[in-house]
Amino acid sequence: MVEKTGGRIIFARTASRFVTGTGINNPVEIGFTWHSTLGVPYLPGSSLKGLVRVWGSLEDGKESKEWVNDDFGSRESGSGDIIFFDALPLRPVKLAVDVMTPHYRQYYQGSAPPGDWQAPVPIPFLTVEANQSFMFAFAPRPGKEVSDQHLDKIEGLVIQALDFEGAGAKTAVGYGRFVIDEVEADR
Repeated sequence: MVEKTGGRIIFARTASRFVTGTGINNPVEIGFTWHSTLGVPYLPGSSLKGLVRVWGSLEDGKESKEWVNDDFGSRESGSGDIIFFDALPLRPVKLAVDVMTPHYRQYYQGSAPPGDWQAPVPIPFLTVEANQSFMFAFAPRPGKEVSDQHLDKIEGLVIQALDFEGAGAKTAVGYGRFVIDEVEADR
């Protein structure tokens, strides 16, 4: 479908652990996003669209405002000229348990100042292991004309954003980095 609509497919693998959906309710306190039909971890297309929108506007500065709103949409213009699809794993992924250990839980809850007398409380959460292959895709919205050069630009932004910024949760501490998967691209 992506190819028939003139879109692009990017194959990338996790360069670090990947976690998404930490704010979703879950029996073990930290959520995780599962695809409702396929039952696999994934990155929603809306998350990818937001990541690339921010990365594109940062990279080009002020003069990028118009093309960013055209491609990604705005409150005034609607949904934009580019559709971003959910990023899905290419095969069953390996999951791992990671642990977050906040030391000042009562402080973060607003009930006490931080202090050494507070006991750390380990919080386990699921992650996708490194070296797991995913497929990212985007395409022009039906009826919209988008040049190959423009699609090249967006493809470059997707690759850069996944590599430098990362996707999903906890990117500030190194989670969610992706690199191009040459093996899958050659397949």
